[in-house]
Amino acid sequence: RENVRIAGAHRFASTAGTAALIRAADTERGTMDDALGWSSIFNQVAVETVAGTHQTVLREGNLAALAQLIERLWHEQGSKGHG
Repeated sequence: RENVRIAGAHRFASTAGTAALIRAADTERGTMDDALGWSSIFNQVAVETVAGTHQTVLREGNLAALAQLIERLWHEQGSKGHG
């Protein structure tokens, strides 16, 4: 796939920002680190895990927990003076 080749060749500049990474608990990550490489770009990466696979996190049963996590992360970021 051309999009995979292009994405693999792209190099992101590092940033002083903070990122939140939400990982699916049942998706294999191979030899990747917990932050799936994002720590090479962001100074800080908060890694959270939700039930399901990459394909099932948006299905009923997993969706409510994902929405709650996103809301919590949003409020935590806002409490740091960014909103």
